[in-house]
Order: sequence, then C-alpha cells, then structure tokens
Amino acid sequence: MRTSNKVILFVFIIFVAALLLIPENKVKETIGKKHQPEYGNEVKNLEVFARIYGYVRYFHPSDEASNIDWDEFAIYGVNLIKQTKNEKELLSALNELFTPVAPTISLSSQKVVNPNNTDKAPKNAVLVIWQHQRNPQSYDYSSERIYSENSNFIKLFDQSFKYGDNTINKKIGKTHFSLPTILYSVSEQTVGSTKESKKSLKKLKGKIHQYLSDYDSSYDNEDVRIANVIISWNTFQHFYPYFKEVDVDWVGQLPKSIQAMKNVENEEGTYDVMRNMAAQLKDGHIGYIQNINPSVGFFKIPISVKHIEKKLVVTFSEVEEIQPGDVLLKLDGKDALKEFKNLMKQTSGTIQLKEQQAAFNLLASQDQPEAKLIVERNGQPITVNTSYNYQPKKLIDYVYDPKKNFSEIEPGIFYINFFSDDFQLDDYMISQLSEAKGIIVDIRGYPKGDNPIVFLSHLTERKLETARFLRLQPIFPDHSDKNGYENGSWSIEPKQPKIKGKVVFLTDASAISYAETIMGILEHYKLGEIVGEPTAGTNGNVVQMFLPGGISFFWTGLKVVKHDGSQHHGVGILPTVPVKNTIKGLTEKRDEQLEAAIKLIKEN
Repeated sequence: MRTSNKVILFVFIIFVAALLLIPENKVKETIGKKHQPEYGNEVKNLEVFARIYGYVRYFHPSDEASNIDWDEFAIYGVNLIKQTKNEKELLSALNELFTPVAPTISLSSQKVVNPNNTDKAPKNAVLVIWQHQRNPQSYDYSSERIYSENSNFIKLFDQSFKYGDNTINKKIGKTHFSLPTILYSVSEQTVGSTKESKKSLKKLKGKIHQYLSDYDSSYDNEDVRIANVIISWNTFQHFYPYFKEVDVDWVGQLPKSIQAMKNVENEEGTYDVMRNMAAQLKDGHIGYIQNINPSVGFFKIPISVKHIEKKLVVTFSEVEEIQPGDVLLKLDGKDALKEFKNLMKQTSGTIQLKEQQAAFNLLASQDQPEAKLIVERNGQPITVNTSYNYQPKKLIDYVYDPKKNFSEIEPGIFYINFFSDDFQLDDYMISQLSEAKGIIVDIRGYPKGDNPIVFLSHLTERKLETARFLRLQPIFPDHSDKNGYENGSWSIEPKQPKIKGKVVFLTDASAISYAETIMGILEHYKLGEIVGEPTAGTNGNVVQMFLPGGISFFWTGLKVVKHDGSQHHGVGILPTVPVKNTIKGLTEKRDEQLEAAIKLIKEN
C-alpha cells in the first residue's frame, strides 16, 4: 500500500460483502527469544529493518516520509542492511536510512525516550497524523495525512489525541527506537527536520536512485525478493483484520520468510515463499499472482475434481473420455493427489476452501498447454489427452454441473440458481415460486447480480439485515486493541407475493464472500434448511497491493462477524442437513445433495 496512494481493489475478483481487532498480546513478540537462534546475523538485522520500516512508513506523518517511494526504499534498505556485520554497523545503517525520512526518530543501542515530545507548540502550529481507511463506496484502501485546526488536539475517527500521544517505543532485537505518530506542522511543513536532515534526505535519494539505476528488477535479485516479504508482511501486521481468529506467530513468520527467500533463485520459488507465508493467516481471499496480461488470463482443463474418500474424484466433465466418478491419478506424469496436497499447503483459508481452491489450481494454467491425464474407472487406468481450453471467470470453479437457472424438476418442486450473468428473476417466475410446494436454491458457487436479494425479499414479511461488517480504524500499529471500528450492514425489504412453500438451500465451500453474506441471512432468520457442506468461511471486501518486480497480492480488508457477533471467519455457514458426495453416487451420475433436498420437501 503506497502510503500516499489508494490501494487498488482486486478487480479480478467480484466478491462483495463486508473489524474487531486482536489484543496486542495475541501476537507473540518472539524476537530475540523463540526464533532468533535459528537465523544468522544477516536475517536478524533484516528483521530489525523490516519492523522499523513498517512503523515509519505507515505511522510517521513527516513530509519526508510521505514523499519517498517506499518500494524503492525497501529494496535499497535490504541491500544496505545486508552489508552490516555487527550491532554498531546495523545501528549506523538504520540511522542512515530512517533519520532522513523521519528526522524525529530516535535509534539507539540503549533505551531511549523520544526527546521531541514537548508540551510547547510552535507558533501557529497544527497537528498532523496519518489516517488509513477503506473507502466504503469504492472498496479502495486509502491513506492520507489529516491536520487539526489548532495545536491543542487532533481528532482521528472518534478519538482525540494531543501531541506526544501514541509515540511508538520499541525494542527490536538489540535496537531501541522511539517514533512519534503525531507531529506539529507550521505553514503546511512538519516540524522536526533540520538543514542537516534535508541534506541527508537528498543524499539518501541520490543513493537509492544510483542503486536502482543498476539493479536487476526481477526476482533473480535477492533484494527484490526480500523487499516483497517486508512490504507484504507489514501490510498484514498493521491492517489485516482477522488476527483475533487465527493463532499464528506472525512475528516469527518474518525471519522465517526472509530466510526462505534467501534460499530461492527464481520467480517460482519467490511465489512459493510468499504463498506459504500468507497461508498462515487462514484468509481465503489471500493470494499472490503474477501481473499477467488480462487478455491471456487463466485457462483450465474443462473438468472439476473434489477430494472425496481420500481421492481426487471427477464431479463434472466436458471431456468426452472422462466421467463423473472417475478418480484422477496423474496429471502430466505427476501424482495428482500429491500435487493437490502441495497446493493446499500454499493456500490460505479453511480446510474446505483450501481443498476447493487447490482442486481448481491443480487443473489451471496460464500457458494453455496440452495435458495428459490418467484417470481410474472400475479399477482400470484410462489415459486421456486434452487441453486447457476452458477460461473461468473466477478463481473458484463450480464443482457440479449447474442445472437450468430456473426449472420445475418435479411436479410442484422448482430448482433455481443465480450463477448466470444473463438470468433475471421476473414477476412471472416469482408468481410460480409463490405457489410452489417446494423450492431448491443452489448456492454451490458464486451468485451473480441481485437475484438472491430479489428472492429473499419474497421469503419474509419483515426487513432482513445482513451480518455485521466492521470497518477498521487503524490508529495504532500492530492491530492494537485500542483501535476502533465502524459497524455497518445493509438490509432487504419484504415484497409480495410471499413464497409459501418449503425452501431448501444447497451449499458448500464454493460459496464464498457475497454468497456467504446471503447464506448468513438465511442462517440467522432460519429461512429454510441448508443442505450440503460448510461454506468457505471467508467474507469481506478484497483489496490488492502491487509489489516490486511484477507481483501483486490481495487479501480481506473488511471484517465480517455473524448477526450475533460470533465468528464467521474460519467457520462459515454450517449446513442444517450435512450431506457429502460419494464416489458411488457420482459414478451413478447422482447429485446426492440435490436428492436430499428433494426428500426434505416431499417429507414436508
């Protein structure tokens, strides 16, 4: 997130939905204790630089800090810190890097108290502080410095602060540092810089420019790889909303990932390290991708597989030689199940979502090559040559072949799904549904448009509210419990005619984000039975960052809790009638979850 620019919404994903914050002691401060002995001085020094980098970049509101390219700074900083051999050289390098952009920072091998905190304000001074927030209209994450009207106090969200409040005092490794997060500003210039610091800033920018004019910007450059770890790690450290729900030693992940990045030499290894780090946060929206040409996109073998009975089983196929119920054994000579499990390790989210996404990624490619598959049917291997000729519009695929958008599958029993872009519930369809004996709504996938909202409006005689969407107010670093959040939701008004028959909803892990917002309403208001498997357990608007070298990552920037305030993240919506697929059922071309839904309606 460039501090002076908006973070761009990840347009590739259209997940829509809607921050309670973790207490500070939830993140294990293990520097110098648990993990430090595992790493050499270079990694430990880079860890110190990385931590200070995040505090200065996101929380120090000096003019200097707001007018430097922090991506370039990170790359150059990595290069400089790698050259330090001892504590004295490290401290000197840290001062060389941070004092020009944060003239009021204090760095020392001894405990320091920031000497810049004073009650005496310069004449005509106002206060300045960083404000980070997600724009509720555009889903962007934006950062800007805001100014007070006088020098007495400054208001950020619904909290008021004086100069000297919120100063960051930390010991990282053996380095003590102190950093103000509120500065005086006179005539729109922050107070604290000197002629000497301005010279130092000019000199630093010259060194960065000189270094970058010669450096290799690809992931063959170790400095670029490590800078990517530092930038993304800090973004999560200060802005990820779900630390309370995940038990992770995130501080320990920093040196671990830096060390891992030193051990790779190419782009693919870079992605592996980044994905493995992000997977620890258990966020189904988290991912790292190449900045590919949009006209190329992802292509996929036109089948779907699912992890059933400890095997990868075909659930849907448009390849003539492959049938539902076939077991996928090999893909291009590799053990398919082993590759699937490796992909799961690099996937973030719940177990059910990791399985869903790993199954998708196993069959996806950006290069559109031919593929050689070996499947097993009735104990016999079958070799099939096919191609990656299906271009999905999302990063989660439907596991089943959707029925028609709207159909009467048995007398008085209707089936509907909302997966098509061009399908729209109209008044005639609603009239038919209002008189139906039963309705099966398929949400084993990602709904499009407002069809789900239209349908729900005819299920109720009272206004329906969504779950609680919590918008982070990150005033303090390290996801402090002193941060606030803004509570929000949206509602659905009842409409006539009211649907009177029994309604059953089908769902599984392919229901994510917006789909889970819909499912959460169903769950809370008990609008029907829920048949199938747990949903993804991932909800909240997605934001994206671009990193040096041509990689981007995306993550959940808005927290969602259930209507009663209980946890949704990592849990999802649970079925009232659990039904899993079986190999036998798929081989017989049966949709066992749909069958269970029909049975429920007939029993009623």
